[in-house]
Amino acid sequence: MTRKNKKIIEITAGIASGIVGTISIGTIAGASVDHSNYKKIKQEFDKKIDNFTKFNKKLKQNHDDLVNIIKDEPLEDEVKAQLNMILDSYNKQMQLNKELSDELINIQKSQDKYKVGHHFGNNSFLRAKKNLKQYKFIKERIPEAVVETETILNVSQVEHLQKIFDTTEKLANELYNLRESDNFLIKSIENKDVKFDELKSAVNEYKTQKERDEFKNEKKLTKDFILTGLKLLSEDYKIWDEGVLAKLNEDKTTNSISKSLINNKDVEVLQTISGLDISKFQQAKNILTKYFTSEGKIIKYKPSLSRSHILNDLKIANDTISEYNKDIVKYSTNLITSLKKKIDTSRILEQTTLLDYSSEKNNYDKLYSAKDEIVTHSSDGNLWELEKVGNIIHKSIDLINKEKNQTASLMTLNFDIFFVIFLPIYL
Repeated sequence: MTRKNKKIIEITAGIASGIVGTISIGTIAGASVDHSNYKKIKQEFDKKIDNFTKFNKKLKQNHDDLVNIIKDEPLEDEVKAQLNMILDSYNKQMQLNKELSDELINIQKSQDKYKVGHHFGNNSFLRAKKNLKQYKFIKERIPEAVVETETILNVSQVEHLQKIFDTTEKLANELYNLRESDNFLIKSIENKDVKFDELKSAVNEYKTQKERDEFKNEKKLTKDFILTGLKLLSEDYKIWDEGVLAKLNEDKTTNSISKSLINNKDVEVLQTISGLDISKFQQAKNILTKYFTSEGKIIKYKPSLSRSHILNDLKIANDTISEYNKDIVKYSTNLITSLKKKIDTSRILEQTTLLDYSSEKNNYDKLYSAKDEIVTHSSDGNLWELEKVGNIIHKSIDLINKEKNQTASLMTLNFDIFFVIFLPIYL
């Protein structure tokens, strides 16, 4: 081996040794960081589990304190229902926290033994497609639940209840100011004057309790404050949920307007057999789905959304459906009027010495009556347009199908007449 070649080999070996050494150091350092992250995430999980336990203990205390203050009070069913809604908010949060805590414990158990890169302290592992559900759970759902719980616990019991009551007070005052509105929903309230008077009385009683020194200065949670607040919630519920929205609210009215319209499939059938545009129907449906579920339940929207806005939206829905109803009635009327004109002009149903089709007259008379029923129903001033549309659609589908059958029958009659009158000429 020449001196030159020997030198090259020595340099190459030195470089290789350096690379191996660098890789080894990098690998060791990487593994150390990964193991550190593994221990860190386990500690974070332990802390979160412990926090959820503490959260639930405090939520349970707030729940029980509220119950104990008014446990001996005879409450009206409506007032008791409002109390249960508040208590249920604590129960639901406690249940959610427990479920999340249990899930964290399960994740911990699944990664009880350390394996390089295969744990939720490793971002690459966490972001892997197969771990997407757990990623969202850790990075999104856990923080959301913590914020939700802290929002409840970071204020005193007094402040928490006052926020609920004050929000309703604001909405109740707005609703009371709409008492003389000509909105069809306001006008539909049964015993309107009595209910508005009771709402105003509940607002005044609540305001009186807020101004008492015991509450205003000492911020003491008193029995009277709770009871007047619950009474306010109850009266507001009766006039809004069970009054203004009664016909749209499945909890108040079985087969409510909202449930029937949102789930209506006949409108597509009508479009297919008539060619009528259903965009107006869809527009009204889209408005209803903002405030009601497919089951007809009221969606608890943000308190910042004014009741005037909701009432205006629902009026737009009713007016839009009114236009759609007119389109259907016009189509059905023109359809039957055209058929009747053909029958009357041809005098085909009149008895003659050659043919007697007068027995068919009854079927056509039923068809004319069915059209009249649709017109009468559509002009019923006691019903909202939103109430009418389901029946108008259903009756119109039936009418159109019968008209097609009768038209086919009419063509058969014309053929018979041709056969009887003209065929002998060619024989």
